[in-house]
Order: sequence, then C-alpha cells, then structure tokens
Amino acid sequence: MEHEYGQINELFTTAWATCIVGGSLGLLVLVGPQKTIGQLFFQRWPAGEGVISYAIYVASIGLFTSMLLEVVSAMPGALQRFDLINRINVVTGVIRCLGPVVLLKMGYGIRAVLVVNLLSNVTGVIAFIDRQSQTHP
Repeated sequence: MEHEYGQINELFTTAWATCIVGGSLGLLVLVGPQKTIGQLFFQRWPAGEGVISYAIYVASIGLFTSMLLEVVSAMPGALQRFDLINRINVVTGVIRCLGPVVLLKMGYGIRAVLVVNLLSNVTGVIAFIDRQSQTHP
C-alpha cells in the first residue's frame, strides 16, 4: 500500500508540474500578444479596449488556475471520494453561477463578473488542496 502511495504521489507531482508549466505557457501566449488578440477578435468594439485587455488578462489567469484545478480534483476522483468532489463542485458552481448575478444586481460590471469566475477556480484549487492535505499528510 505504501508503494502505491509513492507512485500516486509521483504521478501527482508530475501532473502538477506539467500543468504549472503548461498553464504558465498558456498565460504567456495570451498575455504577451493580448493587444493583437483584442484587435483580431474584437475589432468591431473599439470602445471596449480597456475591458478587452482586462478580460484577456483574467482569462489567462483563469486558464492557469483551471489547469491546476484539473490536477487537484483528479485525486479525489481516483480515490472515489465523490462526496468530496460534489461538495467542492457545488460551492464553486454557486460562486460561478450566482456570483455574477449578485454582482450585476449590486451595480458592478463585466470586470467584477470576470473576477468572480476566476475566484471560483481559485476556491476550487484551495479547497481540493486543503482536503488532500487533511486526508494524506
């Protein structure tokens, strides 16, 4: 059993490192040419240039956190801890779905909606890491 945990830890560490590198590259690919991306895909909305740049920055960080979330959520799935997965997914889903509605009702704009979606990923990553550290010290 101890040998299996060693192999699982090695696989997890490899996946974690791969996602950090891949997420970092994705972040750089989006942030580096963000002005060009904005011009290519949003050329008919010149008034929104500041929002477009902001959205690309937040989306690039979202890509990075999504990759991390995939890795940390895989471990409970492999251990068949569907109760844990569902609890965390409900919390992040509520943030992702109701957060924008609440923020828009409060008068916030698209920037706040983008951030709340990013925060749902970050919340998921933190929750899965916290649960895994409690389960496997």
